[in-house]
Amino acid sequence: MPVNSALQDTTLVESDLTPAPKQLQPPATMPRWIPVVGVLAIVVGTFLAWPTRQDDQTPTFAEVEMRHTWRESLFSASSTDGWRSSGGLELTIETDPVEQATALSLNATRIPTGWATRRLPIPADSDPWFEVESQILLGSSSAGGVLFGLTDAEAEYRLRITSDAASLLNDSTNETLGTRAVLPPTAENPVSVRLRLQPTGWRIFVNGSQIGTAPVREGTQATIQLFTEEGQTFFTDINVTGLEVVTVAPEASIIPVE
Repeated sequence: MPVNSALQDTTLVESDLTPAPKQLQPPATMPRWIPVVGVLAIVVGTFLAWPTRQDDQTPTFAEVEMRHTWRESLFSASSTDGWRSSGGLELTIETDPVEQATALSLNATRIPTGWATRRLPIPADSDPWFEVESQILLGSSSAGGVLFGLTDAEAEYRLRITSDAASLLNDSTNETLGTRAVLPPTAENPVSVRLRLQPTGWRIFVNGSQIGTAPVREGTQATIQLFTEEGQTFFTDINVTGLEVVTVAPEASIIPVE
């Protein structure tokens, strides 16, 4: 949730041991710059040999092979059942203006940010790993997206979609994790997002490309929150798919999800 140092090969060169005729020469004077260059070479070489530090917020995960086991829609075309909205948020079913698909609409007209919470329906007899997928289309909002990695205290991470970019953020510090993905205009193109929770952590994908990773915290719940900022955002094709571990690398650290 792991840094190898490289060993430099040393080549031994055979020297000519035949004694050379002795010549009397005045002692050579070493230029003053040679010791300085030697010291610098040692310092630079030591620095380059030192292991590269991995960013704590974007860990290198051990390889985990997963397979899909079950799939369920998180949105009914006729009802908002299962979703709990924050105060001041208008949570309705509407048709998105681009693809004309039935969408879950979040509209924050009286508050800066509104969100809708959903507990994921993970079967009791299945593994706790999953993928959540959705298409996100900004309407009148300045941003929309998904809060995830929720504990009893707060959400840990936020995938935020604006008119021109997608960013993975630490929700409490607002620090950007991973790569900021540049997007085509979202008013014309819905953005495909996928949040994958596997035993070694989160993997976040936007339009099919991974933009970041994040560790899973102890006490993380199988719950997500959709959000919208200063206006209306449409969410379509909201699904959750169960994942099962096939193989996991020995060095992987597995943290259970509640």
